[in-house]
Amino acid sequence: MLGAAMPSVVTIHTSLATVSSRRRDHLTALASALQMRGLRALLSVSHAQSPILHLAAHGRRVAVVVAQSPTGWVFLWPGAQVPADDVESAARQLAAFVQPRPAWQPRRAHLSAVAA
Repeated sequence: MLGAAMPSVVTIHTSLATVSSRRRDHLTALASALQMRGLRALLSVSHAQSPILHLAAHGRRVAVVVAQSPTGWVFLWPGAQVPADDVESAARQLAAFVQPRPAWQPRRAHLSAVAA
């Protein structure tokens, strides 16, 4: 086919860089929203891997990634998938996810005193 453009190494590299920068932008926005809620997050960026947002609070650690789905970009962490265009909802859900859970305490038996 004459005149058809074939993808070049430069085009493919640029496309991958764009996807990586989109991931980084989404995770940076989420990190800012978490910071507004008093939580600290660390964004790790590698040349070889996708960026990951690390959140540690109240003794819990969570890794958040962002991926492209058929419906758009989504934030993913254990047990959750939130659209990346709803950063406030994702921050709210993550803040709830890392909150300390009350320790399980056995229920005390209640005995009524019986007069003889």
